[in-house]
Amino acid sequence: MIKFNTEKNILQKIDRNPSIYAIDSMAVKRLHYAYRDGDFAVIRDNQCIWARLDEIEDLKAICKNEELKQEIADIYEDLKYLKTAEVSL
Repeated sequence: MIKFNTEKNILQKIDRNPSIYAIDSMAVKRLHYAYRDGDFAVIRDNQCIWARLDEIEDLKAICKNEELKQEIADIYEDLKYLKTAEVSL
């Protein structure tokens, strides 16, 4: 898992890239999730935490907000379902 600063316009780049599955958080304002090819990112403002999909449990462990933990768990389950359903992400 890696934490880093992103470019200020990262959300516009994500919006323009159809191969990135992006989700806005319902639990935390200005928080966004992005997924592509096994890579999962949590983005807020110009901060990003990047992890491989199999590191999601580690990502949940560092979250203090229970709503956020549940949201990440729900997204993870959705991504696993979409992969087994052979939906192209």
